[in-house]
Amino acid sequence: MAKQKKGDVTTVLMIIGGILILLSVIVVGIFVYQSVRWGPCWANFGQKMGEIEKAFEQKLMTQPSANVTVTMGDCVGALIFTDEKGLDKVEADEFRNVMECPRGENINGFVIGLPYFGDTSLLTWKFWTWPEKTRNKAVKAWEEMGRGIGPLCKGLDREVPDLEIKGPGEGKTKTLCLELVKIGESYGVSYREGSCG
Repeated sequence: MAKQKKGDVTTVLMIIGGILILLSVIVVGIFVYQSVRWGPCWANFGQKMGEIEKAFEQKLMTQPSANVTVTMGDCVGALIFTDEKGLDKVEADEFRNVMECPRGENINGFVIGLPYFGDTSLLTWKFWTWPEKTRNKAVKAWEEMGRGIGPLCKGLDREVPDLEIKGPGEGKTKTLCLELVKIGESYGVSYREGSCG
């Protein structure tokens, strides 16, 4: 009887170990896939977007503020914080299929990363204010030149103020310290140049 229990424990441990190895392979596989498909710059920025989302969802649950260091490579056109109203204006136009932001009852704010494609990054992210010809050009650039690189969009459970941080431009990088805080029923976001201390 004791040998059978020992065998059962060994089997359970082997199953748990197999699951952990499988999860590790999946995580590494996703990173490699992004690196091959979008290049290391966009894959790294995708990871930074995940860190921003994690800071909002986890760190601000237990503490009043959190800092996140974000490095924006030359593939990044802008990092945007906005609420549902701002996103509704964008999705009501040509960008409905391009943004792919999550929607749901508990999503009130958004963090959006826009890729850099030449002169389209010099314009403000508020697409509804662009002339129609320019809006169409930006959509076409994302669909054709981007080879599948589209905006990254993360949903947040609280509203955030509208904030646009421009990317560094071609051949440059920009490091920022995002300062995130809980303010009542919403989040506050500010930033400064350089990494968080």
